[in-house]
Amino acid sequence: MAEAIQQSHDMRAQGKLEEAVPFAEKALSMGKGIFGAKDPNVAILLDNLAVLYHAQGKYFSAELLYKRALDVIEAAEFNYQRALAVREKALGPNHQEVANSLSKLAQLYHGLRRTSAAEFHFKRALKTYEPALGRKHPGIVRGLERHATFPAATGRSGEAEKYRSRAKEIRGKNAKI
Repeated sequence: MAEAIQQSHDMRAQGKLEEAVPFAEKALSMGKGIFGAKDPNVAILLDNLAVLYHAQGKYFSAELLYKRALDVIEAAEFNYQRALAVREKALGPNHQEVANSLSKLAQLYHGLRRTSAAEFHFKRALKTYEPALGRKHPGIVRGLERHATFPAATGRSGEAEKYRSRAKEIRGKNAKI
């Protein structure tokens, strides 16, 4: 799938839009098989194909794909929010599964370039993981590294470095990470 995506992007970058379409269609087909038709990763593949159709002036086809991508994203967001609410009610606000739900929402928002929502949910996930797992637990390393991308992207390099340093320190103490 990664190869088909790369070939599609390469063809598009070269202005070979017609030749890029079969690769984008192949990636979409593979993505549906791997992730399922309602996965946010499939929404990205739908969007990639829609961009190609749009660039070719095939506006009706592009619009259909954009709408399908939006439906998938809205369904995923609803399901992630629902899972979060259920887990918070059943397990309490400081449970690892609550943090997992927060992290999934953050990743979804990050993929949608909804930066403030993504950063908010990453911060909440991190604050939830820490009491559930402990401040030095290897399970929070990825969260620290992901969270560092937001301050870095908005010019808060000191804050980003703080998260990266903590992740590095934990990695050093747990060499298997």
